Formats: sequence, C-alpha cells, structure tokens
Amino acid sequence: SYRQFLKISIIYFKDLPASKIHFFSSGFVKILTDRKNHIVGACIVGPNANLMAPELSLSIRHNLNILEIASTPHTTNSYVRAIKLAAKKQPKLGG
Repeated sequence: SYRQFLKISIIYFKDLPASKIHFFSSGFVKILTDRKNHIVGACIVGPNANLMAPELSLSIRHNLNILEIASTPHTTNSYVRAIKLAAKKQPKLGG
C-alpha cells in the first residue's frame, strides 16, 4: 500500500479564515510527502489554485522538505495560507 511510503496532508478551504471573508469554502490543498518529508506531489482544488501551484511545483522541483514550507511566512486571510496549514498538519508515517 502507498500509505507505507507516503504521508498525506489535507486542509479544506472551509477551515480557513479566507473562506469566511471571500464567502467561498469549496476546495482543498493536499500534499504528499515521502519518508524523508520531501514533497513528491500535491493537489489543489478551488479558487486561485493557479496562484498556489507554483509554490508547490518549486518545492517538488527543488526537493524541499515540508517543514521548510511550514516555516515559510504565508499571507494571512488568503487561500495560499492553506499550503502552510496543510504542511503543518502532516501526519506521522503510516498514520
């Protein structure tokens, strides 16, 4: 099973302050990491996904650790913050 090798972290837009400000709560950010916490994939569904995709694309291309994304400042009250929150929500391997 892929769960032995990958960790999946997901945050739903309905849980973001931005969804209350912009009155749009449909969507999510999902981040997949390997055993060494490097980002190997991601999925973004929702408004402004095109503005969030480059951050995750660069993270994958440059083999960044999810902890580096979690510690990077992100704009508060925006959907982009979902990336940081998903990174901070990363489960332990196999969990």
